[in-house]
Amino acid sequence: METVTATELHDRTSQLTEQAMRDPERPIVVEKHGKAAVVLVDARYFEGLIETLDLLSDPSALKQLRDGLEDERAGRVMSFNKLMEELGLDERKTGRSRNHRKRGSVASRNR
Repeated sequence: METVTATELHDRTSQLTEQAMRDPERPIVVEKHGKAAVVLVDARYFEGLIETLDLLSDPSALKQLRDGLEDERAGRVMSFNKLMEELGLDERKTGRSRNHRKRGSVASRNR
């Protein structure tokens, strides 16, 4: 984690903001009077942290996560790619991606 003073933040706001957005897993601590005051972090990364904390604070959701991880370790689940292959929807074999649209569908909706 990088640490800057409040004065540095003032002088380099644009640069530090870009840095936080470019490398969201490395927040920037802003000190005021020699003590950590605030943290500059990418907004989407912050939202993800809040969602994770919310999820982990819900006992029911936490149990479901733990059960799912146990199912995965025990081999009781199938990967998405394996499922698609089993259903005959494997992109490599059909040549179509999941996001494939017929030509003209967007244009016809926009008329």
